[in-house]
Amino acid sequence: MFTRERVAFSVLVRMVILAGFLAACSGTNNGTPELTEAELEAQVQATLNAVAAAEPVVEIVEVTVEVPRTVIVKETIVVEKIVEVEVTVMPDETAMPEAEAETTESEADATEVQEDASEEGVAEADPTATVEPTPEPEATEEPEPTVAPTPTEEVIPVVVSEIPVDALKGAEDAPMISENFAPGDFWETYRDAVTSGDIENEAYVIRINDYHRMNWTFNGRAASDFYYQGEATHVKCNADDHYGLIFRVQDGFNFYLFGINCEGEYRLLRYNSGTFETIVPWTASTAINADRDNIFNVLGVRTVGNSITMYANGEQLSSVEVEDNTFTEGRFGLYSGTRFSNAAATIFDNLLVYRITE
Repeated sequence: MFTRERVAFSVLVRMVILAGFLAACSGTNNGTPELTEAELEAQVQATLNAVAAAEPVVEIVEVTVEVPRTVIVKETIVVEKIVEVEVTVMPDETAMPEAEAETTESEADATEVQEDASEEGVAEADPTATVEPTPEPEATEEPEPTVAPTPTEEVIPVVVSEIPVDALKGAEDAPMISENFAPGDFWETYRDAVTSGDIENEAYVIRINDYHRMNWTFNGRAASDFYYQGEATHVKCNADDHYGLIFRVQDGFNFYLFGINCEGEYRLLRYNSGTFETIVPWTASTAINADRDNIFNVLGVRTVGNSITMYANGEQLSSVEVEDNTFTEGRFGLYSGTRFSNAAATIFDNLLVYRITE
């Protein structure tokens, strides 16, 4: 590279050489001895060295400067979360209901239901009276359904009595619950892929599109001694379909269940800590309507202390004394179930609960 210093130096050298040459020529003319070519070259070189020593050439140095830069690196952080899950193992091949927390009076526990409800309606019924059903209700909320296992073979010891018991003996004049689902009061509704529990056309419909399944729903109010009655229409009777009333409900794993089936039989179970116990096994009765579609029955149950009496269409089926005090009070519910069919629908309406105080 040429700098201003180098250019000046080059011009100076050329001037010195030129001056030397002129001097040589002048010496020849004036009698001064003529310099040889080697002497002239030596003088030029000496002049150059002197100039270089006095004014050294400036060097240009190329410098590489490293500039730091910031690099943003993306990284993924995985956070592990441990969730505690309670698992309850049940005997046999039956399905265990999903855990249901105890609800407040304004909540009800949900259960599962089916897809084809009937379309016939029912007027509100007087206690023990038979009334025509009311069908196809309409959906509301969607709580989580509950699947119940099949009852065990264990039979609870009881004292059975055939002495007639007046269903309303000692009952208050006005019912504590008079439910015609217009709209429903304190009842939970739900829906999933194979079951549903909905209020439709001023009735509660439980539908089940699955085999070997039981589903229920609960009301938010409770009592100890009472007469509980409800109308039930089973839309299409298949083998071993069953349905009925639930009472003295503690939570989704503890209650009594009174049910009838399509063969004209009834039974009484206790669901104790997630296991069904048989109090009265399937027992035939001519008081129960059976063996046809749109079967209509008025079901009733009376509880006073350890005494439980069951009714169908105004007739007493049987009365038993349970020998312990497992559940002395609780809420009310409805249920429907299948075994060998995968399509069942039960319509419930005109529910009455009279508190017994005497």
